[in-house]
Amino acid sequence: MRIEGTIHPIGTGEGFTREAWCQLVGRRPEFRRHAPREARNPFSGCTMIVRSPEDAAEVLLGGRSVGEVFWSMSEEPLINVSVEPSALPLVLEWAAAIGGQYCPDTGAERGPAPDRGI
Repeated sequence: MRIEGTIHPIGTGEGFTREAWCQLVGRRPEFRRHAPREARNPFSGCTMIVRSPEDAAEVLLGGRSVGEVFWSMSEEPLINVSVEPSALPLVLEWAAAIGGQYCPDTGAERGPAPDRGI
């Protein structure tokens, strides 16, 4: 069972940006960006390459996938988190590193995760 939640900025949110998040994802070993994949273009019917956004990543712990994270698709500055409980200490580290705070979902209906091309 995964823990679902978000990382929100603390205070003014200075430094809590999508760019800062992408840099963190690029330098932490527990993140693995999703590889590009082939998909069918719904308009032309031709095959196309779909690349994962740089703000989305799979979370690895002990060489095993334990979840996913991605920057919000809304205008709101937040990071969506879905990880196994064993990765919670990492989530708290990421939040501190980017100037944010982790907030677990309170059980309210989240709905399915959006298709991020991953």
